[in-house]
Amino acid sequence: MFVNKSMLVNKKEFLLLTYGLIFMLLLSMDKPQVHVSGMAFRLSFLAFFVIFLVQKSKIRISREDLFFFLSFIVFSLPSLVYSENLIKSIIYIFWMFFLFLCISGVATTIPLDNGKFRFFFKGIIISYRVQIIASFFVVLFGFQSRASGLLYEPSYFSLYLIPYLMFVLYSVIVDKKYMFFDLFVLCLFVHSSKSATMFLSIGISLAVILTFASKRKLVTLLKILVLAMVILGALQINKAVNPGGLVSITYSKMVDSKTDSGALIYFLARTGNRWPRAQLAYEVAKSNPLGVGIGTYTAHIENNRNYPVLKKKWPWFLNPEGYPAINMYLQIAATCGWLVCFIFVIWNIRLFIVLKSVDMKEFKILGLSFIVLCLSLNIESNYMRPYFWFLVGTSMLARNYARIKSKSQCDFDSLIIE
Repeated sequence: MFVNKSMLVNKKEFLLLTYGLIFMLLLSMDKPQVHVSGMAFRLSFLAFFVIFLVQKSKIRISREDLFFFLSFIVFSLPSLVYSENLIKSIIYIFWMFFLFLCISGVATTIPLDNGKFRFFFKGIIISYRVQIIASFFVVLFGFQSRASGLLYEPSYFSLYLIPYLMFVLYSVIVDKKYMFFDLFVLCLFVHSSKSATMFLSIGISLAVILTFASKRKLVTLLKILVLAMVILGALQINKAVNPGGLVSITYSKMVDSKTDSGALIYFLARTGNRWPRAQLAYEVAKSNPLGVGIGTYTAHIENNRNYPVLKKKWPWFLNPEGYPAINMYLQIAATCGWLVCFIFVIWNIRLFIVLKSVDMKEFKILGLSFIVLCLSLNIESNYMRPYFWFLVGTSMLARNYARIKSKSQCDFDSLIIE
């Protein structure tokens, strides 16, 4: 009697917004961590485990998603026979269950009724803005040379920010909104991180929007061309203002190259040892069709040096030895086997298809972000990154939303993880 109903609504909205903000912050916290049996465990995951315990009765996972995940696990088991560290591989199997239940599963508990998901999504966007601005000042005051936030390195930060990037580009291109503040925030990140991965993500995002989100292809293409010209103009200004910066040097080398092949060669050099690492991952996968054991790729390389790529004389900065595999799908094929890689690809495609039946803008943005992330991870590694499994979870949530929206006869009680 003393509380206005609208005040209660506003309080619930505020709590959902705060929940989204904190959830995304926890996903980015690579540090602090503890090391057990050669594995790093992030202390932030304790928070996800607590959330799982609180929300487990609300977790809804479709039979299809559960089938694909369990198939991934079951068909990964033969790779344990070839593992260089059986205990570590078994821990990784349990780790997969943790990521699926405590991050993807927990994501399916986000409320969908009365537009509540939109407030959670707003919290996500605010979290991204705060982290980018904070990381800019961290670089400005000399605590980091390149913005990486709370993650290990700038490239991981760039991949983590893909939903924010998609939110800005989608709003500008599809919704025809002027996102001056968010465009400025993205420029802050590009300037402070000097991340080539972010430029790649921008290119892939524009292509994905044109392919999947635009009804008027020609108009959207013209918008993308205008946006590309603005980006090139910004790069030219950055070159003049900060000629010694990493982004400026990369841009200058590519533009000043006399041939297209020269520009391509410099671009590949700018990617570091990613190409040799991808070659090595393919050779390992080709020679070991059942995989070398989940989580023990680098240990396998150390004890098996008969791969052609390792016999080449690489400069120190291109040497692939001692590094994880590049390309998420090659990594899965090399460690878990080709059949598991095939299952994973089909699962990804099935989650992509969910987009066709979802009309909520926020789900479309997160779904498109998932596509961009999967494509971007062709030049990165580690499918066990928390932000990847969050987008898996939101795609699973979108599936639930589509079923509720169409009023299909879905026995949700049977989908609850008890």
